[in-house]
Amino acid sequence: MDLEVPELVFRSAEKTIARFCLEPIIRSGQNYSLSMQPLPDGFEIGVLADGQNRSVVLARLLFSVELEQWTLHRPRSDERWSYVPEAGGYLDPGKLLRYIKEDPLNIFWV
Repeated sequence: MDLEVPELVFRSAEKTIARFCLEPIIRSGQNYSLSMQPLPDGFEIGVLADGQNRSVVLARLLFSVELEQWTLHRPRSDERWSYVPEAGGYLDPGKLLRYIKEDPLNIFWV
């Protein structure tokens, strides 16, 4: 069974995420810039705070071929990741990006 993200779905998400990464993010008076790294099954979003030298991984958007939707994951410790069930799953990754930006549970912008 082919478990790759369909190319059209991947390219569409790539454009959406790239646009999102160009938006300025300001949280608690701090400016952040975002970056995107493609993965075989989705994308990693990195964040760099003004004045910092190194970015950190903020989130992963992973595509489930079986469910045909994107899901949001946050970093834990030791290279482990946790699914964020409150964010849901969508074919449109823009909804998950808005969830990251709004961060209603304060798990991304602490």
